[in-house]
Amino acid sequence: MGKAELPNGWKNVKLGEIAEYYDGTHQTPEYIESGVPFISVENIDNLKGSKKYISTADFDKYKIKPQKNDIFMTRIGELGLVNIVEDDEPLAYYVTLTLIRPKEIFPHFLLFFINSNAFQRELNKRALLNAVPPKINLGDIGKMSVLVPPLSEQQAIAEILTIADKLIAIKERLIVAKQKQKQWLMQHLLTGKIRLLGFSGEWEKTTLEKHMQIETGSQNTEDKIENGRYPFFVRSQQIENIDSYSYDCEAVLTAGDGVGTGKVFHYINGKFNAHQRVYVMSQFNGITGIYFYYFFSNNFLSVVSKYTAKTSVDSVRRDMIANMQINLPPLPEQQAITNVLTTADREIELLKKELEQHKQIKKYLMQKLLTGKIRVKGVEA
Repeated sequence: MGKAELPNGWKNVKLGEIAEYYDGTHQTPEYIESGVPFISVENIDNLKGSKKYISTADFDKYKIKPQKNDIFMTRIGELGLVNIVEDDEPLAYYVTLTLIRPKEIFPHFLLFFINSNAFQRELNKRALLNAVPPKINLGDIGKMSVLVPPLSEQQAIAEILTIADKLIAIKERLIVAKQKQKQWLMQHLLTGKIRLLGFSGEWEKTTLEKHMQIETGSQNTEDKIENGRYPFFVRSQQIENIDSYSYDCEAVLTAGDGVGTGKVFHYINGKFNAHQRVYVMSQFNGITGIYFYYFFSNNFLSVVSKYTAKTSVDSVRRDMIANMQINLPPLPEQQAITNVLTTADREIELLKKELEQHKQIKKYLMQKLLTGKIRVKGVEA
């Protein structure tokens, strides 16, 4: 945005005119078991989360010590991530971080502006992206452009965007809580530790092979077609597309090898195709497909882990699935359990959609408020 286009009362200044900026120590410190927390790029999301410490004597050598309302920005590695210091507790920092100390600007407004599209674009233009790792020189940070409205408008904009962040955080916490609740329900309902009202009969101890067909697909990854007509299940959580189908049924699928072993699961009822190293379980009898999906996705990783000490295995053998034991409730109880779990899934999906809406609203507000295209009522100059 050129100066001629600036809203009334706004200024276009360089970061170095409204804030001081410093980098952290260039030397890898000597760590101790406890002391002053030491942060670098990996701690930018949680400045209180470092497990590394240096001595008070080493921290005393810092010429610039963080204080409340200072802003940390990553300048080496993943660039432009920011967080604000919330107190005056001692905090040591590495050269990968820039400490920005606002002087003639409201700190939280500057925090949001650094996150804006305009600032991030300029940051990438000034950065040495071909360096390994990518970085921006400290001196170039001070040359970054910042649009500065009057102080009262800065404060009002920061308050609006802070509320938007709080709404996003609330939704994120609700999603985590709902996911934990669903996990608890799966662990108790799928094992019979808790029975739903009206059910009390014995469960059948059996193996999976007696209740389904178990086979692998026949396609290769190269067979995928962008915008193909049918889902194509490969060995990852991402579903590809293809123009042919080999199955038209209810099925549960899992990766037969790779890092997704015991972690990637899909449920489908319709036409689809599958990779040759993806297991397809179908033709269910005595067990519903959706009940099996919940049971299998919640328990198969523990089966896989019995066969290897590694975090992932090279392949799954058919007998690992076929011989997997299950305590199977009667079909009516299976249906009742899946009703509870699918309701939980719908609630989680609804919360995720609401979270995405809140993120889009915040994105819109940042684009408009931080450029003055929308002015905050009552504080316009």
